[in-house]
Amino acid sequence: SGIVGVDYIPLYIHPFWPIFWLLSSLCALQVSMRHAFFVLIVTGPILFSTVLIHELGHCAMAVYLGGSVEKILLWPLGGLASIDSANYSHQPLNDAIVAIAGPLTHIPQIAIWASLMYIMNHGKVALEWQLNNGSFDFLLSLFAAAISIQLALFFFNLLPAYPLDG
Repeated sequence: SGIVGVDYIPLYIHPFWPIFWLLSSLCALQVSMRHAFFVLIVTGPILFSTVLIHELGHCAMAVYLGGSVEKILLWPLGGLASIDSANYSHQPLNDAIVAIAGPLTHIPQIAIWASLMYIMNHGKVALEWQLNNGSFDFLLSLFAAAISIQLALFFFNLLPAYPLDG
């Protein structure tokens, strides 16, 4: 069922999303409480907002081209924006523009996370997750995880396979 609307777009969250989120965190409890908390944040708000922003990228471009959006569905394997393209010219170029708009949202997200890491890490950006050593830095590890998620989803979604964007 739709639990929240973003700019009049119904947003549906599949019941498996919170189950995936909690099970991932519970599995991390086998390592430590801080690992579980780390996984809770990474697979919860960071991944959730990343996928939502990605889908909103598709929606914004479709609306810009004259289409409309019926709904967004978020589930553990990603998101799906149901777009009605009847009102915009259904040319291959327009379809490609709507398709690439999702992955392109990862570029500014990478920039934001990398900027935060740069500021907090004394001018360095590194994709090091410091979870197993004494110099554990929770915040820098979160930034590294967020950047890694952005990069992975950007390149993964460029693969030419349905339901990906490539």
